[in-house]
Parts: sequence; C-alpha cells; structure tokens
Amino acid sequence: MNWYEAIYIRKSVRRYSKKAVAPALLEHIENCAEKLNFLRDKACCSVKIYSAKEAQNKIKGFFLVNAPYYMVVFAKKTPESLIEAGCYAERLVLYMTTKGLGTCYQGVCQLNAEEVPANMQTAIVIAFGYAEGKMVRDERQAKRYPLSKICHFQENAGEEIRNMLKAARMAPSAMNRQPWRFMVWSDRIDLYIHKDGFMQKIAPNCQLVDVGIALCHLLEAA
Repeated sequence: MNWYEAIYIRKSVRRYSKKAVAPALLEHIENCAEKLNFLRDKACCSVKIYSAKEAQNKIKGFFLVNAPYYMVVFAKKTPESLIEAGCYAERLVLYMTTKGLGTCYQGVCQLNAEEVPANMQTAIVIAFGYAEGKMVRDERQAKRYPLSKICHFQENAGEEIRNMLKAARMAPSAMNRQPWRFMVWSDRIDLYIHKDGFMQKIAPNCQLVDVGIALCHLLEAA
C-alpha cells in the first residue's frame, strides 16, 4: 500500500489493542516528520509523540479516544500555518496507515500550555496504535459529499483533475463537516473554505486544519 492508496481505505480507528509499537517504527515516524517537505515554511509546524502514560493529565478533550499513543501537531499562530499543519498531519497519518497503524484525529482536544513550544499552538492531536479490529474500510463505506456538491466546474475538467478531486473528497474532517469547496477549470483548482458557523463557534481552527488535509490529498493525487 502506498500513500495514495491509503487515502481511499483509511478510516478513523477508535478502538486500539494494547500492543506496543516497536521503538524502531516510532523512530521511523519521527524521521518521516523531520523529512517531509513543507508548502511554505518548515519552521511553521512540528510534532511530538506521547505514550498514553506520558499523555495523562497533559492531553485533554471531550471526545478523547483511549489510545496507546498520541501525536500532537503544533503550528504557528497564523491561518496559513494551520492549513500547513493539516497537510503535514495528514501526510503522517497516511504514512502510519501504510505501516499498519490505525489513526484518529481528536476533535476539540488540547495539550497543556506548558507543553506547547513558544510562539506555537496545538493545531491537532492524532491518536494512533494498532487497531482492535479492522484499520481500513471499503471506499464505498465513507460518508462523503458527492463531487457535485463540493465542486463548481467553470470548464470541463479532464481525468487527471477529476482524480485529484476524488482524492480530496475522501479527506477526513472534524465531525465530518467537509468544509472544502472547489472552483474547477480545465487546468486549475481553486480551494475555498465553506464557513460553518457551528464549527467557528466550538473549534475555530478546525476548518483551516481540515482544508489542509484536503490539500494533502490533492497533492498526493497530483
């Protein structure tokens, strides 16, 4: 399985086994995080991995999944950095999927302030580990809007552009709100955020991170 294939079969895993991830694999994940290319500024994002024991009393959230490990993605306090963080986080999620690990984005979740690097914020927290049960699904099981709802076609788009949009359509999002909208030409895709009053109220950063995740899928398909 490669990253592109993982886009279509990955699912959010909310139940994990107690099996430990080998230290060598955790090191590979950290190395992957170090080597990833950034769209704008490499210094805009960073990650830290916590074991469940290390995360106690540090990571808090209403819907926090009980997992053996948590990855915290930090971003600078700018909208662009939050979009970058979403793209960065999803690349790591796809990488972990190819390594047989289940993952789940944690909504409305925060790390204690003293754990956050200076001039940064917690962009997103990702639970991960070995799934108790299946860690993948059939693409048809994903509940996603059709392209007709999220795309406005200004011109006729060819197969390559449509394949990119199909991959972006599969992106996960907070509460599955799917805030991305696309203006499509024959050789160009413009990406917009559909502003959601509910999400703006409870988790104002989530939509920016979500759009970064969709952008990751566009790039992988490209």
